[in-house]
Amino acid sequence: MRGRNNEGTSRLPDQRGNAADAFTLPSRDWFVPGIIWYSCSLNITLFYARFIIQAAKASSILIRFLLTDEKSLVECSRGENVMKACARLVAVALSVILLLIEGGYGEVLSRDVIVGAWNIQWLGMPWKRGGIGKKVPQKAGNIADYIKASGVRLLALEEICDDDRVPVKRTNRTLDTVVEILNEGTTAKWTYTLFPKRRHDDAEQHTGLMWDAKTVTPVGEPYKVVLKVPPEEPDKPFHWKRWPYAMKFSLGKGKTDLVIIPVHMKSNVGRKEECKKQRAEEAEQLAEALEAVRNHFSDSDIVIMGDTNVLESTEDAVRTFIKAGFSDLNYGDEPTLAMGSAPFDRAFVPENRPELRRRKIRVFRPCRLSPKQFGKDLSDHYMVTIEVRKLPDDD
Repeated sequence: MRGRNNEGTSRLPDQRGNAADAFTLPSRDWFVPGIIWYSCSLNITLFYARFIIQAAKASSILIRFLLTDEKSLVECSRGENVMKACARLVAVALSVILLLIEGGYGEVLSRDVIVGAWNIQWLGMPWKRGGIGKKVPQKAGNIADYIKASGVRLLALEEICDDDRVPVKRTNRTLDTVVEILNEGTTAKWTYTLFPKRRHDDAEQHTGLMWDAKTVTPVGEPYKVVLKVPPEEPDKPFHWKRWPYAMKFSLGKGKTDLVIIPVHMKSNVGRKEECKKQRAEEAEQLAEALEAVRNHFSDSDIVIMGDTNVLESTEDAVRTFIKAGFSDLNYGDEPTLAMGSAPFDRAFVPENRPELRRRKIRVFRPCRLSPKQFGKDLSDHYMVTIEVRKLPDDD
C-alpha cells in the first residue's frame, strides 16, 4: 500500500500541474474560451448576489416584525408579507445547499460516504493512450483536483500502470504525487494499493483501490477472488486478464462496512459477439465465487464496481449479476465516456440494502471542463459514484 511519504518520495514537480486551480479557476489549458467562461461566471455571480440582497430584505422584514407591534407591521414592511419573506430565506438556503451538493460537497451536508470508480486511461503509459489524449501525460494536480471535487472517499481504480521500474513494487509515480497533493494541508490520509494481474509480470492496466483512511478503514488484507477459469491457451479467450481482488472497509466503529471488488472486464476489441460472450463468462465466474468472498469477510455487503465494458444493460453479463441478487445502478445505460455514448462503467450492489441511499450511479462531469478537454487531460472515462450511508452495522 502506498501513502504519503515525506522521506525519499520524489515530489515530481513537473507532474503536479495546476493543483490549486484546475477545478476552481479558469485556465486556458483547462476551460472553455475565457470570454464565455467569464460571462457565465458573471451571470452566476449576479444571480447569487440577487439572492443575497433578497435574503437581506427578508431578514430585515422579519426583524422588524419581531421588534414591532401588529399595528406598525404594515407600515414597516411596506406591504411585504412575512410569509413571503420566509419563503425568500428558504429559497436562498436551498440554493446554497444545491450548490454545495452539485459542487461535490454533498458529504459535508450528510453522513454519507461517496464511493467511486474511475478508469484513468493508461495512467503511467501515455504513449498507449488513444483518441484525443494520445501521448498526453496526465498531470497529478489535475487528477487530484478532480478527485477532490467529486467528494469521493473510496475509489476503485482501473488502467493504472506499474511505472516505478522496481520489480518488487507495484506503484504508479503519478498516483504517488496525487496522494501527496490530496494530503497536503489537510487532515486527509489518502493511500492506495494496486492489485496483481493474472500474469504477474504484466505492468499494464492494473486495477486497485484508493481511499482516505480518515474516513474509511480497511478491515484485513486484500483478498484474491478464487475464480474457476480455463487455462491460458493460444487463440482461446483469456478470462480476467485484470484479475479481481476484494477489500473490506469500515465507515466507522460499529457502522456500515462493505466489501468492494474493482473490475475491468473484457474490452470490445475484437468481434462484438465474442467480446459479449467472454464478458458473460467472466460474470458467471465471478458470480460463482461470491459466496467464498462473503465467507472470507463474514460480510454480505459486496459492491462490484468499475469498467465492465458492457454496451447495454441487456447483456448477459449484467443479467448474470442481477440473477445473483445484485442491482445494476446504471440500468438506464447512462453514458460514462467523455467522448462517446457507451455506458461502460457500472456499479452492482445487493438488493434492498438500506446503506445505499441512491439507487443510481452518478456520472461526475465537471461543469467547467469540456468533454474534449477532459478526454485530453484526464481520461476517456468519467468517474462514477454511489452514496453509502453510515448506519449501525447489520452483519
